[in-house]
Amino acid sequence: MNEFQPRAPFTKWFGARTLPRVAGAIVALNSICPMMTRRNCSLHVVLSALAGAALVAVSAGICPASPAVKAHKLGGMVTAIEPALLTIDDGKQGGVTLHSREDYTEWVFPGTRVTAWYHEQAGILVLDRLEYPLEIAPVPPRDFIPGIHKVILLPSSNAGDARRLFDAIEGLLRKSFDWAISHRLLAEEIRRRHEKAHGARVIHAEPRDETTPEPLSPAGPLLIEKVASESRADAVLEVRVEYVLLKVKSHTAEWDGQRENFGSARSRFASAITMRPVRGEGSAATVAFKLHDPRGRLLWSRRRGFRLLAFQVGMEKNLRHRPLAESTEDNSFVDSWLKEVFASWLAVPAKSADATARR
Repeated sequence: MNEFQPRAPFTKWFGARTLPRVAGAIVALNSICPMMTRRNCSLHVVLSALAGAALVAVSAGICPASPAVKAHKLGGMVTAIEPALLTIDDGKQGGVTLHSREDYTEWVFPGTRVTAWYHEQAGILVLDRLEYPLEIAPVPPRDFIPGIHKVILLPSSNAGDARRLFDAIEGLLRKSFDWAISHRLLAEEIRRRHEKAHGARVIHAEPRDETTPEPLSPAGPLLIEKVASESRADAVLEVRVEYVLLKVKSHTAEWDGQRENFGSARSRFASAITMRPVRGEGSAATVAFKLHDPRGRLLWSRRRGFRLLAFQVGMEKNLRHRPLAESTEDNSFVDSWLKEVFASWLAVPAKSADATARR
């Protein structure tokens, strides 16, 4: 069945999907014009005029799409949450319970303010998308930072080799707060013993184009207590580098507070003008941070998209895999990214850090 019903022969060749493609071509032309010579920019003006004319013609030759499922938006406070259920109180109609295909229990708690988009299906309210704070601090940084003298990282990754990123995190904590850093190999060894005793295994999969690695599981309170006790640390910073799949509909990806483009400006222009945009699924890495006290109590959590693990090369329609280790070699990007992640920590007055060092 066709997605659009044409009302004129013209739409046999140009459908509603052409509109964003032509518009994308105009935007791409504008983005690369500063790199052109004066003569080539004249060509840019002509092409823009032709693309604009095509845009008008296409918009006049198509019909609206058939009615879609009606989406609803709901904002409010979470009052109850389970792996497949979420109840939100918007202050008007009381608690609204939504059925979710995704488990949000790790990042959303009762009392968290969220925005949800959902639709009704067979009398059931089904959650389509949920926006929630990417940073949660049950204990404000100004309160927990002075009490920390020694910290240890509990790292894991199913998105590739993240050792350089872990090194950079330890370096920032040491330099900014003058904390002693226990060697993370100790935490990894403790986790291996813990997982073996409980019949589980730690995932260290390097993602490939043809496979999707198994998801990482958060560390439980018992493991956190063991790591803190054996390392004699005041806090345990759990760092999980997670492999995620993104729906790709254009040359820009947005996920977990991060935004990145696929390919160069020229490749984006070429795909737009030839009406061959990148579509499908693209892989990326997201980093989940959780700071725990020695008893396993959560002090702070943060989730932030890191880098795309695939990008477009030239005119190729498919994306090429980019190893995580390649992204972590960009020291300038990593330093800037870490400052954004730990912005709330770095905003704590220097006197607090000095007091920590003297105690």
